[in-house]
Amino acid sequence: MTAPRGSSEPAALPGELSALVDGVVARTKLWRRERAEVRRELIAHFADGLESGAGAAELRENFGDPRAAAKLIRRSKKRNRPLWWRAAAGAAKTGAKAGVCVLALLFIAYAAMFVLYNTGKPNVARNYVAEMRAEVEAIPMEDRAWPVYLRAVRALRENGFDQKKDHGAWQIAETRQEAMAWVERHQEGIALIREAASKPALGYPVSPEVDPRLTAIYDEFSAQATPVSSQTAENPEVVSILLPYLGELRRMATMLWADTQAAFDASDGQRAEQNIHALFAIAEQVREGSYLISDMVGVAIAGLAMQTVREAIADAPDLLDDSALRRIAHRMSAFPASGRVIRLDGERIFMDDFLQRFYTDDGKGGGLPTHEGMRLLASLSSGPGAPVMPGASDRFLGPVSIATYANRRELKAEYERLIGLTLAESQKPLWQQDLSPLDQQMESLGSDFRARQKYMILYILMPALGNALRQGELFEMSRDATAAAIAAELHRRRTGAWPTSWDEMVPDLLPSSPLDGMSGGPMGLRVKDGRLWIYGVGADKDDDGGVWPLDADGRVINDAARRWRPGRPEEAVDGDWVLFPPPPRIDD
Repeated sequence: MTAPRGSSEPAALPGELSALVDGVVARTKLWRRERAEVRRELIAHFADGLESGAGAAELRENFGDPRAAAKLIRRSKKRNRPLWWRAAAGAAKTGAKAGVCVLALLFIAYAAMFVLYNTGKPNVARNYVAEMRAEVEAIPMEDRAWPVYLRAVRALRENGFDQKKDHGAWQIAETRQEAMAWVERHQEGIALIREAASKPALGYPVSPEVDPRLTAIYDEFSAQATPVSSQTAENPEVVSILLPYLGELRRMATMLWADTQAAFDASDGQRAEQNIHALFAIAEQVREGSYLISDMVGVAIAGLAMQTVREAIADAPDLLDDSALRRIAHRMSAFPASGRVIRLDGERIFMDDFLQRFYTDDGKGGGLPTHEGMRLLASLSSGPGAPVMPGASDRFLGPVSIATYANRRELKAEYERLIGLTLAESQKPLWQQDLSPLDQQMESLGSDFRARQKYMILYILMPALGNALRQGELFEMSRDATAAAIAAELHRRRTGAWPTSWDEMVPDLLPSSPLDGMSGGPMGLRVKDGRLWIYGVGADKDDDGGVWPLDADGRVINDAARRWRPGRPEEAVDGDWVLFPPPPRIDD
């Protein structure tokens, strides 16, 4: 018996042919409806053969390879599928091929980047540290202040000064009385500080290691010896240069300030004037090398000198005679001796040195990131967005930096563009300034992942230059106010009264009214309760008539009035930036 034609029941066939039909239908992997049609057609085919007298074995043999038959049947049925399906299937097939091609191209690109990253070498052609060292070595020994400062360091420690101890606001003693006694006991060291300040140059040896002579002094008065490196790189990174003299000279400046307070008490005008001139000289010496941090420390020390002048006028008005005040005014106006108050020369040197160590060099200003460069960057950075620390994985992850980081030419161009725009913005008066282009770029990089990846080096390494440049402008405002206080004191000595307007001193004692950089108008000038007040409106740009800014506990926080960022009025404190008289003195 055979199944009627058109039936889908395979059981009517002999077991051998029924199994063959089942296997072929399964191998077609067609849709369910299509498989049902194939089953019916195969059953009808074998049924016809059996009716014609052929045996099951013969029909099985004549059918051929079931796999080949299933493949042919699948191909035939798919040709009969709807047009929309054939179009989609074709697109998918094309997409799959394209995907394979893209993956292949990505692999080839990665392989190329892997080779470039792991075989490329920086060309450290310029030795900036050696050039800086040569400039110092060209200074005649008799003109170098550093050897004398070393003697001062030793003399101070022989008299029991502990630089690591926190001495509070006076830094050398807990109270004013103790500080005055301290400076009298350390006159030998203070005299050496003044002697060193009289030298025309600092002459500190540029090196990534602390001057061994200074280390020897530290060790002599310490229970634990300082480890000393036995090897120094022939061409060390600029960023590795150590500047231990900044801390030493900053402390010595504070000692001179305290000694001047003692001079006030002793009515010793000559000693006070010598100290003030020495402070300006130290401020000039620390600027040697054009490092940004050195300029900032120089500004702080010169600011301390001007504070001392204002204190002398307020607390010991007859201590410095007219000639002394004029000499101090001339010395103050000459600071700094050359260049801007805050210079960016050292920052450019640092960046150029970094670029030659991070990238390859194609001889035309271009280059790609290197494994050695990534190790350097990792050593200088930390926190979110920092590159992977070097290791085995970095050999494989690092090549991606070639595609995601700016190349050497792009980074250098972007750096110079931002520096140029920042300098241009700083030329505007303070009251007209907006956030510097560099500050704006750094803020935008923080929220733009793609740009942050491309210019990650700038995001990690560049300081807030806009704020640093503003510190220089605020220093100039403080300098103008100090010159105005000197002029007002000279006016008082001539007339017996404080001036009540700038017109009383211009142009005889002042070339013009001092400018308030935060408002664009002249600084405030008031006489209240017999005292002179010179002030700027402060970061809130509100003229309060010379009112101290106070914290929640009622303490004067005068410096807070000068801390501001353009476009951020909500950060400003209420009150004026009072430049004269000085803030309330530190008492016992």
